[in-house]
Amino acid sequence: MFTVSAPFNEIPDEFRQAAEHVATYLVNARGGALFLSGADLRLLVEWLEADVPVPAILASIDQVAARRRAKRVRTRLSLNGCKGTLNKILYGKSSGLESAEPSNETNVSLSDALLQWSVEIRTTLTEETLFHVEQRRFANRLTDLANSTATRESVAEQVITWINVFQDTAWYQYGAHQTVWFEEAELELYNLRRILTGSRWVEAVEEVARDRLRQLFPLIQAQHLWNTLNGVQI
Repeated sequence: MFTVSAPFNEIPDEFRQAAEHVATYLVNARGGALFLSGADLRLLVEWLEADVPVPAILASIDQVAARRRAKRVRTRLSLNGCKGTLNKILYGKSSGLESAEPSNETNVSLSDALLQWSVEIRTTLTEETLFHVEQRRFANRLTDLANSTATRESVAEQVITWINVFQDTAWYQYGAHQTVWFEEAELELYNLRRILTGSRWVEAVEEVARDRLRQLFPLIQAQHLWNTLNGVQI
């Protein structure tokens, strides 16, 4: 269960699980409490009511986070800040939700795409690779899905859960204890120190530190799930 601000204290039951997936992924990217602002919640419910695929929403978070990595900004990572990117992912343009159908052409089957994703993860692993056991387990699960009769929707639901658990576990077992990442984040954000004060400074530093960890696991992110679901070569 996550917390939302007024005027929304609850979300429609049919959207609760999807909203929890999105909130968890957003927090793993930016840090802070498992929290959605009222504005983000309204936007998320609007997307879900329009049948916007959750994997696409999460992929938009990945893309915006990557841009923020290249140019650190003062504002907090939010769903509203991902809106234009999401529209480009779905429809190749910057505004206007007209349909929730993916715009990518299908090049390979879902089963083949899952196997390809699994193989790519495995080929990056050695005994010295951080979280190599967990990454191999993730790859094994992808292979099992590829050999099953799971539907596209079932694949999305399961893999989103695995990604969120992986990222959350990696942060609390490794990232949260990396003092050097926080020190590096403070240096990187030095020019914003007088602008970002109080809790906003703490949030900004944590986002950079979390980004350090996410960069270590580029293949276990939602962008790869979105590509896989749509048969796009990874």
